[in-house]
Amino acid sequence: MEEEKREMEERGRRERWQRRRRIETDSIYVGEVKDGERHGKGTLTLPDGEKYEGEFRDGKYNGIGTLTLADGEKYEGEFREGRQWNVTFTDLDGSKTEWKEGYEIDDE
Repeated sequence: MEEEKREMEERGRRERWQRRRRIETDSIYVGEVKDGERHGKGTLTLPDGEKYEGEFRDGKYNGIGTLTLADGEKYEGEFREGRQWNVTFTDLDGSKTEWKEGYEIDDE
């Protein structure tokens, strides 16, 4: 049972890596590079139309930037380790939601 679980987890990791690699291969990056990784200021455009403009560290969104989703929704602010950290999310209707330290702030 435990061995089956480990095999399933390993298969999932391989599939996620392959998906991520395919996206990375089809993406377009224009910007600074360090040791073969995106590092510094740049713009990354993914095949689905998602686009990140801002700072990178070790290949991940890290620093001040704007992540525009394919449908036009946006996250603007600070990113850490590839995640939204202290950002404002703007929905298509213009409504805004704040994120602090990686979590959406519930105003209710």
